Order: sequence, then C-alpha cells, then structure tokens
Amino acid sequence: MSFLPVEWAAEHSPVSDPYERLLLIALARRANSDGTDSYPSRNTLAKSGLCDKSTVTRRLGALEARGLIREGDQQAAWRIPEHLRPKVYDVLIPFSFYSPDQMEKVNQERVDRGLAPLRPEDRPDLGPAPEKKARADKGTKRPKRDTKDASKSTASEEGGASSTPGASNTPLGISTDSPEFAPGASSTRVLEALRGGASSTPNLSFNSVLSSSSAPPENAAVSGEAPETEKKKIDDTNTTDGLAVPSAAAVPEHQDEPDPADPGDELSSEVRRIVSAWSQARIAAGVGPHRRAGALEEFQASATALVKAGRSVEWLIAVARWMAAEKPAWAGLGEASKAQYAGAPAAPVARPVPRQPVNRCPSHPSLEAAGCRHCAADEIVDRQRRELDAQRGIDDESSLQLLAALIQRGQNPRSAVDRSRDAAARQAEEARRQSAKRAEYLAG
Repeated sequence: MSFLPVEWAAEHSPVSDPYERLLLIALARRANSDGTDSYPSRNTLAKSGLCDKSTVTRRLGALEARGLIREGDQQAAWRIPEHLRPKVYDVLIPFSFYSPDQMEKVNQERVDRGLAPLRPEDRPDLGPAPEKKARADKGTKRPKRDTKDASKSTASEEGGASSTPGASNTPLGISTDSPEFAPGASSTRVLEALRGGASSTPNLSFNSVLSSSSAPPENAAVSGEAPETEKKKIDDTNTTDGLAVPSAAAVPEHQDEPDPADPGDELSSEVRRIVSAWSQARIAAGVGPHRRAGALEEFQASATALVKAGRSVEWLIAVARWMAAEKPAWAGLGEASKAQYAGAPAAPVARPVPRQPVNRCPSHPSLEAAGCRHCAADEIVDRQRRELDAQRGIDDESSLQLLAALIQRGQNPRSAVDRSRDAAARQAEEARRQSAKRAEYLAG
C-alpha cells in the first residue's frame, strides 16, 4: 500500500458527495502505488463508507461511469476462494498527479510486477465533478404555522379554558363577578356563596368546603343554623371534587364472609402432625406464623410429597422443628430435608435386609448349586465327548493317561538350556540330512 493513492482520493479526486469520497479512499487504501489491484469486499466498503451495500453498488457504478475507477485484473484476488472473491478495481489516478520522481518509482514497481510503465495517454486527466442538483422547493417560502389554532387545541387538550362561549369555570356555576369572589374576600364569604346564602356562623372555615354538599340545600334558611335534616345530610355525605362519597357512618358494617373449607381436612394424619409440629415450633421460637402469602400451602404440599415418597414422619417432624427455629424464612420442607450441611437432622439410613444363606455351586460360586447352567453345559459336553470317543474306539483310561502326561508336562516346564539343546540337535539332524541328499545327488 502506498500513501499516494490515498492522498489523491482524499484531496484531489473529483467526487460529487461524501459517500463517493469515502468509498474512493477505501479503494485507494488497498491499492498499489499506481492504484491497481484493489479488491475490498462490499461489506468492508459499506463499513468504511458508513452506508449500506446498495448504496455502495450505486456509488461504485457512478464512479466507474465517470472514469474514476474501472475493473482490474480479477486474477489479483486468486488467494480468495472463487465463491467469496470480490471484484478487483483499479483507481485511475491521473498521470499528472505524480511528480517525476514518484512516477519513476511507480513505473519501477510496475516493471517488477511484469506490467508496462504508465504513460500520459494511459492515465489522462479527469473532468470536474458533476454539479449537485438543486432542491425542487429551493426559493419557496415555507407556510407559516397558525400559532393561535395550535394554542387553542393545546389548551383544550390540557383541560384549560372551555371552548364553549358563555360557559363558566367557577365552582357550581357561580359568577366570579359577585363580591364574594372579589380579590381579598375572606374564606367565610366564599363558603357562604357556595352554600347559597349568607351565614352568621363564625366558626366555619375554608376547609369546610371539602366536607360541604356539592349542591346548595333547597330549604336552607337565609340566616342562622341549617336545619337538622340538612346537617344529617352533610354529615352522612362528603364531597371530593364534585363526587359524593359516603361517610363512615353511612357505610354499613362489613360482614365477614364465611371461611372456605379448611384445606387441612384433605391432609393425612401424618402431614397434620408435621404441620402442627412446625407451627408449634415457630410459636415456641417467637417468630409466629409465616408472613409470606401461601407459605402454609407450600409447607403442606412439600410435606405431602415427602410423606408419599416414603420418608420417615418422625424425621420430617424433626426437620420441621429445626427449620422453624433455625430457618424461619423457609417455607418448603423439601429444601430443609436436603440441608444437612446447615445443621438439619440427618435422614435415617435404612438398614440392609440380611440375605438368606444360599447353597453355592462348588465349581461356579457365583451361581446356586441347584440349577447351575454352567454345570449343565459341562455335562452335555462330556456326554458328547464320550460318545465320540466310543465311535473312534478310544477308552477313558487312555484319555486319562494322555491328560495326565500333558498335565505333568505343564507342571514341569523345560528350561531354556533344554530348549537350546533341542534346537541344536534339530539343526545337526537337518545338516546331516542335507549332506546325505547332496552325496546321493553327486553319486547319481
């Protein structure tokens, strides 16, 4: 790689947009000093040009159409497998870009690679970059936005002033032009306006508005205290933001629903004992019932599963008591039964049942004497051998003698000296036999 192609692509190349500039630099970085044999992949060009592969294809086509690049010698990428081989491009750097010394070095490199030196007609000067197209709406003014309509729509969406003419936003539809709502009016006058008349009660305050009725009483007196019926209505009903909320005195007392069937009725007596032991141990430890919802059901389910698996009930009771004292946050008995490392009671070890003595076969100790299949097979083989010996005229006595001789030979193996002596005797015998044959052949 040479820096000259990169310098030309970055500063002197006639490109029309930034994408072409970045792609041309990416090609020049991987080219020779004369701009030839550049073959980066489309993915590499897309990463260098900050664009997608379709943009790379379009921009390379535009550069090739304007004569900035062209397809080069495709054999330059012979090291890459054919199904993965990218297209090879030549960056057509003009001859006039190089200085005489630079061109001499470039041509020397081309000669070393077996190529002809560059000439001015091989790399003519390139034309200027095409002008950018102006926007279709250039020179036209943008339409002004109607700020009034936008503010009205925003106010209506946010729940601001009503868009209906003549509508009032004051509480209970009372006009703010009245002296009760004048600036600086006392809270007592505001309350009186809300209740529909002047009141001489000196103890009322503005906070009483939250507990007053949402509508003025029809039969309220002009002055003096309100009737007892109205007082009762005010006491029995509270208002919050215009919604009537019954007071605690007006709400009937809550009646407890009947408890559902106790799930413990479906448990076995063993599981009940375990659950009872766990509950009593928690009370004795001072932690009380488990606070997590569903903890009792989880304990009952785990205890039922362990009982059905055949675990000892007494051991499960001991584990439950330990869990209540040492691990009060636990609710599953299954995890506690595996926590011997934390100090939980160890599971009882079942003692193996002693086996009854079995009469073993003396020849085959791994099998019982009665019905030993190996002994039965040996008997069949012996019977077949005796039948065959009877057909050949071999009695058992001679067979026994031969067998005894073989056993004796196996018990008294020959030494290495005896074997070497026998081998020397066999070789001498063979030499005498060959000499006799030779003498017979010469005499004949």
